[in-house]
Amino acid sequence: MATPYSDIYTKSSILFDDSNLLSILTDEEYEELLQIFLNKAKTLYFKSCTKDLTDVDNEEKQFNEDLSEEEQWILAEGIKLVWLEKQLYKEKELRNRISTKDYSLHSPANLIEKLTGLVNETRKTLKSYVVDYTFNNFSGFN
Repeated sequence: MATPYSDIYTKSSILFDDSNLLSILTDEEYEELLQIFLNKAKTLYFKSCTKDLTDVDNEEKQFNEDLSEEEQWILAEGIKLVWLEKQLYKEKELRNRISTKDYSLHSPANLIEKLTGLVNETRKTLKSYVVDYTFNNFSGFN
């Protein structure tokens, strides 16, 4: 069996929403962006997956392995983290490009701190999911 990327994208859409991004990208461009996010999520955040996440068919847009619901949710959470990191980077770049006074007028003063907190919270949640997943079948030391 196989797991379509769209199954994971659907789960990630529950975890975050970016209507601004959706309004400027075509469906194809948005899916391409999600695929980049998924690649980072599987490569950097879910190395301990027992399934081969490199066994993919990018033409069919699917993993060739049948991923469990838990594995799909972990990848979706990883996509959320990548998206949040992108939002944080955009805010930091905006702050660096305009004066502090203008930034304060055009953006909530503590948005970067809130985004940083959300990134850290999401990273912690993702790590917890991966640790739980890793020890699912652990029966102890002999």
